[in-house]
Amino acid sequence: MQSNNNNNNYITIPPVYVYFKEAFTNNRKTYLVYPDWTLNQFRDAMKPIIAIDFGFDAFDLVQTGQPSSENGEPMAQSNEIKLKDLWTSELTIAFYIRRLI
Repeated sequence: MQSNNNNNNYITIPPVYVYFKEAFTNNRKTYLVYPDWTLNQFRDAMKPIIAIDFGFDAFDLVQTGQPSSENGEPMAQSNEIKLKDLWTSELTIAFYIRRLI
């Protein structure tokens, strides 16, 4: 019998696919993301994946749909705000990966 006492309840919603596009290129990928991640957990989880798939590890994540597109404001940093708090648990969002030089 499985215990109902779950000490790892920070991830309670299944992952969803989120689209990423390298800014100013045609390079793109889709990754599974957990809506329960905080903004900082999200960025930390994506950093090694982006480094492997795109070949760089210094970047900003920029939400698509901003008026200035790839030049938009980067995603904020927070250990409190979860992705689902900003975009619901479906995460119907996409991000530009803007390389930092």
